[in-house]
Amino acid sequence: MAVDYDPHLRQLLLTTSERQPQAAHGRRVGVIARLRTPESEVPGLDVVVRAGTIVTARVDLDAVTEVRRHPDVLSLKRTHHYLPHDVVVHDAPPSVPGVPGPQCASEAGEAKATDAPPWPWTGRGTVVGLLDWGFDVAHVDFVRPPAADGADSGGSRFLSLWDQRGGRTPSSPPAYGYGRVFDTAMVNRALAQPNPYEFLDYDPAQSDPYGQGTHGTHTLGIACGNGRSGAPRSLAPDASILAVHLRADDTSPYDTLADSVRILEGVDWIFRTAGDRPVVLSMSLGRVGGPHDGTPLVVRALDALLEVPGRQIVCSAGNYFATAQHCSAQLVEGTPVEWGWTVEPPHAVDAEMEIWYPAADELTVELVAPDGTLAARLPPGAEGVVRDAGRVVVSGFHRRTDPGSGDHVVDLFLWPGAPQGTWRVRLLPGRIERGEVHGWIERAHRGRQSRFTAPDPLFTTNTLCNGARTLAVAAFDQRAPGEPPGGFSSAGPARDLRVKPDLAAPGVAITAARSSAPVDGRRVRDGVTTMSGTSMAAPHVAAAVAVLFEAAGRPLHSDEITDLLRSTARPSPAGRDRMGHGRLDVGAALARLAELERRAPAGDAATTGTDRTSRPRPDSANRTPDEATDDG
Repeated sequence: MAVDYDPHLRQLLLTTSERQPQAAHGRRVGVIARLRTPESEVPGLDVVVRAGTIVTARVDLDAVTEVRRHPDVLSLKRTHHYLPHDVVVHDAPPSVPGVPGPQCASEAGEAKATDAPPWPWTGRGTVVGLLDWGFDVAHVDFVRPPAADGADSGGSRFLSLWDQRGGRTPSSPPAYGYGRVFDTAMVNRALAQPNPYEFLDYDPAQSDPYGQGTHGTHTLGIACGNGRSGAPRSLAPDASILAVHLRADDTSPYDTLADSVRILEGVDWIFRTAGDRPVVLSMSLGRVGGPHDGTPLVVRALDALLEVPGRQIVCSAGNYFATAQHCSAQLVEGTPVEWGWTVEPPHAVDAEMEIWYPAADELTVELVAPDGTLAARLPPGAEGVVRDAGRVVVSGFHRRTDPGSGDHVVDLFLWPGAPQGTWRVRLLPGRIERGEVHGWIERAHRGRQSRFTAPDPLFTTNTLCNGARTLAVAAFDQRAPGEPPGGFSSAGPARDLRVKPDLAAPGVAITAARSSAPVDGRRVRDGVTTMSGTSMAAPHVAAAVAVLFEAAGRPLHSDEITDLLRSTARPSPAGRDRMGHGRLDVGAALARLAELERRAPAGDAATTGTDRTSRPRPDSANRTPDEATDDG
């Protein structure tokens, strides 16, 4: 029986056979699968995490075909790389604390510290979780000060930190079997040392090659920093912290790179470690490829994990509005469309374009090299490999009916060594009923980013944020009249035309904690820095969710949180494509929560009059059904 592989899985098999043929036998790879039932067991598929029918697993590369053929495997996907969103850093390298300089929170043009909010809730009793890179566990913003009455001796606010790098160690979390976990006691022992980073053998400076401050420390400071460093205090300065330092399958310890398998395993670890405590998880990372709807397996899994009350996931919408990584067209039978795809040196990794179009349509794709040579022609169901002097320079796969979305997908790869310049992608319509077609160019984690010559800035949200329950957050400029969207902030809608992003939060020139770094032979600690990006907007919303959890005094369901934040957001003249339902208004959300709680009968949930802790999964126009289709 022929096996209909995911194009990315085909590309993995091809690249392994071309670049590392000796490593194919016995190589273990991470995959995400959709199984027929939550209880399905498949020989050769070693499951790590289950989220409904979606699982993360490890499989031998030479057993992929056998696993894919199993009748209980409805879909099998390889891992995808995820990166922190590119941010703008407004500071110079760190100066010595106490010396006036660009690290100070009071610099002109930066977001200023504000008065304490006019409500009593500070995230106490809740957990803020982050998946990111480079957490400064010794930063004063994440350490409780001793209480004046001696009732609290202070200490770390970290409940635990999972560093996913490395293989199995004595401190690996047993369910996952890799990396190291540092619990509160270990972090507190480190805080008592002259060099806590050396004591833990965990140094955020390893993830900060340019000395600008790590992405993870800054986003954590926005989400729950207590302001002891002089940075603006978060809305949730009393929340406890769970953090995951991400890694990917094939990265060095110093890369800021993750993959979809380890992201899901990190999310699962945070939820399990938090136990019964309300937890909000902030993820400021992403990729560009995929169908940009709620159907990718990683997105479905996140939604499934949010069926439990007392959990919420907040995602940054992405910084891709002006990066020229999306193009679209409305096809008409018999009328070709051509897109330009520019690849410039250094071309260090495969440049990739994904093209998605409706199942009702039929399309042939041609790829034309910069010199005008036809490199590949891909009708539906076809694949092609182009070699130059024996080396692969182009590969392409045209898959009918992706099992997640039900739509067709074309995946094109330009390998290092392919001619540089502007390639042309010709779309040759056959039978057309709906006609909309979208192309996305994936992010390059090394070298120069390839781009469309005539891009469309809409439909540019981060792949990860388009779920039914996850909140996607755009960035606005809180310093400017009218609070316009940040020029970088990705635009919606989702490809299925749902409103994404969901709302917007401050994301331009945000001052928060800066990770420690060696400067001129001495260690600079407890600094602050200023950055811009949707990475900075998402943790504002995460902090707001922590406050809502505390104010409610019960485990709010993710649907309730979404309704509270969307319905009270301040409308923006920029429109829903840029700002979703509007700008975050925490005070209005708290007032709405109080109003609903007053109306609700005793013991019932505020928004529905039923106990949401035992409520079955609701039907919703925003929810994508998990329809079982028998291919991969």
